[in-house]
Amino acid sequence: MGLLPSRSPGAGGKKMILHKLCRLYDRLAADTDTAIAPLGYVVQGIAFELLITPAGDLIAINDLRVVIKNTVRNKEFILPGSAKPSGSGCNPSLHGWDTTEYMLGYLNLEGLSAPDAKKLAERCVKRHKAYKEGMLQSEAEVADPAYSAFCRFLEKWQPEAAANYPVLPDVSGLFGVVRIQGEQSYLHEIEAVVRLSAGAVGASTGICLLSGAAAEIARIHEVKIKGVLGAQSAGANLVSFNCDSFTSYGLTQSYNAPVSTVSAFKYATALNYLLAKGSPRRLQLGDATTVFWADKPSVGESIFGFVLSGEPPTDSALEEQIKASLRSLLAGSVPQALEGDTEFYVLGLAPNAARISVRFWQRSTLSELLHRVGALQAELQIVADKQSKKEYEFLSLRSILEQTARESKEIPPLLSGALLRAVLSGREYPLLLYQAVLRRLRVAKSVTYPRAAIIKAILLRNFKQKGLIMLEIEREEVEYQLGRLFAVLERLQEQAQGKVESGIKERFFSSASMTPASVFPRLLRLSQHHSAKLNAGLKINTEKQIQEICGRIREFPQHLCLQAQGLFALGYYHQRQDFFTKKEDAAAE
Repeated sequence: MGLLPSRSPGAGGKKMILHKLCRLYDRLAADTDTAIAPLGYVVQGIAFELLITPAGDLIAINDLRVVIKNTVRNKEFILPGSAKPSGSGCNPSLHGWDTTEYMLGYLNLEGLSAPDAKKLAERCVKRHKAYKEGMLQSEAEVADPAYSAFCRFLEKWQPEAAANYPVLPDVSGLFGVVRIQGEQSYLHEIEAVVRLSAGAVGASTGICLLSGAAAEIARIHEVKIKGVLGAQSAGANLVSFNCDSFTSYGLTQSYNAPVSTVSAFKYATALNYLLAKGSPRRLQLGDATTVFWADKPSVGESIFGFVLSGEPPTDSALEEQIKASLRSLLAGSVPQALEGDTEFYVLGLAPNAARISVRFWQRSTLSELLHRVGALQAELQIVADKQSKKEYEFLSLRSILEQTARESKEIPPLLSGALLRAVLSGREYPLLLYQAVLRRLRVAKSVTYPRAAIIKAILLRNFKQKGLIMLEIEREEVEYQLGRLFAVLERLQEQAQGKVESGIKERFFSSASMTPASVFPRLLRLSQHHSAKLNAGLKINTEKQIQEICGRIREFPQHLCLQAQGLFALGYYHQRQDFFTKKEDAAAE
């Protein structure tokens, strides 16, 4: 299957994305074990409940928020009705839930300037009035005592009474629900209330681009996309039109790309499900909030999630199954249970003002994808000490990206998508990754196991190098031997002086890896002073190592190119690991 452009998949690609999300919604809705909003409902965070007597008197305003990991969060409800888009419009919900502004005519205006407070107060009065009138008009249609009790409350309620309820400033502007005293269920759960429909005034019909059926076309896609890092917390749109230049044949807003209200609800609800906090199919790669899913339920989703994030599942049995599958992939075989043509999708999203942009979109069969994941892990294999091997048995894409910067926010924004495309397509790794790792290595002056593994993988795939798993004494490249020599000289200083704050690694590693001719003659002269402090045995052994390596170096190069700098780093890393390996073996004997 063809790959789509890196930054934006274009109109055809976006249509495919929405279509696949609609199919995912149908799959999730058919699964009785999955909690996803049915058609005509919306997932909404609820902060409070109004407890009303059957006579319509307010008993209490109860805080329903919960504390999770020291963070206060709203309690999620699946509610009838449509989403509540932000903005200055007046759109009351008639299903027994809404914000403090609509239900109680209350907003906390403390700390606002006089003009802003006045503007919001006027809007609050308008919205509360519209909510009250809409509820009273719907009373006859619902014909339920509980609904009537809430209507009586609205007739009696005076917004000035909000001062008597200390919880209101904390939940100002948030959503609430209604419960009648003595009832276990909420007002919005009454069957007659669920059937209420505000109706679309002047709705347009047409052929839906996603389903191909004649249906009511959504003027705007009301269900906002939430959970994209950096986007508006109230949600943003994946599809929207806001300029005259986007209109065509006199069509405005989303009529330019006709999607039915049902299809718009499906794709947005499915995407929000993937983006929800704690979702195992969501993670952050650089600035791209990434989600992934398969056409059919498969452990392959868990395997891919582990390869992306490196975070094991809470189920220990599943974790062992994932690692066993990855070991099989390392050996070049896909477990039989994961073979087949099940399609797999990866979608990367990034914020763009009030909208969401598609950073990348990849699709493949699950079997093909896992083969390429296995190829990645095989290329990353390199000698390491026991602690590093235990910590990084499998390097995730997140771990790889973290090696390019001091903090995650400093990771180049386009790198995550480029790396993911390289892994999923089998193409060369982005040179931006190679440059970033080398730059980080020089700044940190430390060739760690993950950095060495990344450099080795890139040298194998991009520069067609061979081997490089462990120390290769006979290797011909001068730059590799220079890396070995630097490791031996550093070891010599450690044996002569012990641990020092500013050794040759801290002072000379960066320049030695780029301009060897300006550094190594000085280091060799310095090594003579260090050798004089060793006992006879160590001195002879070290001098033999230096002579053996220098015998393979005809001259010190003035400059090393990027490929050569990577070989220098691996020569250094392999020689250091060889020192530690011999020490561990000697201790074991």
